[in-house]
Amino acid sequence: MANVKSENVIEAINKLALVENIPHFIVVGGGAMRLMGNERHTADIDILIESSERDSFLAYLRKHKHLVRADNRTAVQFDSSIEPVPLDVLVELAGGLRYGDVKHLTAPCHSTTILRPDIALGIKIQTWYLREDDEHGEHKSRGNLNERTAVPSFRV
Repeated sequence: MANVKSENVIEAINKLALVENIPHFIVVGGGAMRLMGNERHTADIDILIESSERDSFLAYLRKHKHLVRADNRTAVQFDSSIEPVPLDVLVELAGGLRYGDVKHLTAPCHSTTILRPDIALGIKIQTWYLREDDEHGEHKSRGNLNERTAVPSFRV
């Protein structure tokens, strides 16, 4: 699972967006960038959800056997022929932003909802700043340079 194909991430996001009866969520991070057409590699799905909805969201996916454990991480898998994709269900973004703080700052993209690109860029810059002394943050920062050049070309 360490080398999840970006195409599998996109497919899993699209299938997740079509699951009925789950709480609304916002796709953030590299998965959102991939949905916008950026070629940045991402190996997981990051979603932001209302904190009061997190448990019911995960319970629904678990009940319908879409939620699995792979490489000691929570992952989604809609088709057994496609490897599981790690899923991070966030209730807070950098700077303490929560679902209610950003739900009006979203845009439709394919079958789901993402943060508006200008908002995502601001959060990415803040995350980069907060993690500048962190080895993982340094690695992610190099990949994020591509995101900052892709955001201005996105059209909703």
